[in-house]
Order: sequence, then structure tokens, then C-alpha cells
Amino acid sequence: MAKAVYHGFGSVLILFATIIWLSACACPKNPGPLSSDRPGQTTSPNVVPPCHPQIELGWTHTENKDDSDTQIKSDQVPNTLLRIGVIPNGEVRIGYNGYTWQSDRPKNSTKSSSSGSGDANVGVKYKFLEASGWLPESAFLAQLSLPVGADNFTSHRADPSFLLAFTHTLTDFLSFSYNLGTAWQTSEDASSTRHTQSVFNYTASLGLSLTDRLGAFVEFYGAIAINPSNIPSNAFDGGFTFLILDNFQVDVSGGVGISEAANDWFVGSGLTYRFPN
Repeated sequence: MAKAVYHGFGSVLILFATIIWLSACACPKNPGPLSSDRPGQTTSPNVVPPCHPQIELGWTHTENKDDSDTQIKSDQVPNTLLRIGVIPNGEVRIGYNGYTWQSDRPKNSTKSSSSGSGDANVGVKYKFLEASGWLPESAFLAQLSLPVGADNFTSHRADPSFLLAFTHTLTDFLSFSYNLGTAWQTSEDASSTRHTQSVFNYTASLGLSLTDRLGAFVEFYGAIAINPSNIPSNAFDGGFTFLILDNFQVDVSGGVGISEAANDWFVGSGLTYRFPN
């Protein structure tokens, strides 16, 4: 299985490289304003322009107490997303969950810890509609996870996901974005049996331009397990972005869970850099 995944991943990379080479003539003279898919959970319908690859990196600290009163803390870095524009309205994406350090402290018991590398993923995003009147700017994103992580931090299966991304520009400084999608997520129970669950994902985000370089957002997001059914996982978060250069942005964010299935809270920070032509 792992060998087939690696061979498939190599074929995908070769295809991506060929597309990038063939599309070199599509390089825009002006790449436009920087647009990042971090730090929130909502994916923007914007795509990166050809010949201007963009990398987005981050760190996330998460804490949660499960049903058995076990306190779980984890740090994940670098959350990585490489975006490469191949046509004016399309990009390919290569992601990496990062390296995770996790500690578990059961109630009235000794703390244990583990660490390891996470899974990767590949995907494509295509913007199929520009904003017009009441119609939002719209894009489609398809991704496939690659089970290349350490045993404790991998799904062990290649899980697909799909979503639609929309943005309404409300005013010169206010926008409303939302995602609707579905994903398949594999997990392993205490008996080492793997289960793949289908999940409906949703997000809603309000973005605010405070100045030409400082932005803020607030966001609600969650997931509902479809098969087998389970309680929803809902959370609320917010944060700030600051554009240091026209092609370099930093961000901070934090959030809290508002349902039992969600993590109790998290904080994070990161950066986005778009390579010049």
C-alpha cells in the first residue's frame, strides 16, 4: 500500500512539473495583492498566479480534555502549504501537517508523551466564478491525503476531501467567506482497527481590513459525521494578519471549542511568502 502511494505521489509531482513548464507563458506582469489560506479554517476562492509560488507555514498549540478526563496537549510545526499557480484560475497544492509533540496526562496517572511526523496531502483548486452582483467569487478544491506520517500520527489511508469556497465582498473593508465540503477521515481505535468516516465540513468567516496592511477575522466552523453518525464538532476562532511586504505576511490566531467533540482551545501563528518571478 505504502509503495503504491509513493509511486502515485511521484507520478503526480511529474504531472505538476510538466503543467508548470507548459504554462510558463501565462506568467502575469502584476501578480496582484497577496491572498493566503491561513490562519483561519476557511479556504479563500482566490488562487495564486502562475510563476509566483507561495508557501504558507505555521505553528499550532492545542489543548483538550477527553471523556476520560485525560488532558491532551500538542504542538504541531511547521503546518505547511505550498501553492503553485499553473493557469490563471487554477493552482496545485502540496501540504504537510508538520511534526507533532503530544503529551497525555490521564486523571490520577503519570503523564506520557509521543512525537512524530504527520501526513501530507496533494490537491488542486480551481476558481470557476468571479464575483458579479449577488453571485460570490467561487472555487472548487479537491485534495487527497498521503499516509506518510509516523504510526501514531498517520491515518494509514489515502483519504479524499472536496469543498466549495465562496466570498462575498460586502464593502471596501468587509467580506464574508464560507466553505461547504465533505471529507473521508480514517482513525484507529484501541484495538488497532481502522475506520473511515464520512464528514460534512462547514465554515463561515467575516474578514475586516483595519488598515491597508492590518486585517482581522472572526470565524465559526465545524464538522458533522455522516456515516457513521456522531455528535457535531463546532468551534469559534479569530485572529489578525499583518502585511510586512507586498509578498510577505504574518499572522496570529486562537480559538475555542463550543461542542464536546471539539478541542477545548488552540493558539497559533505563521507566515505567508509569495516568491517573486
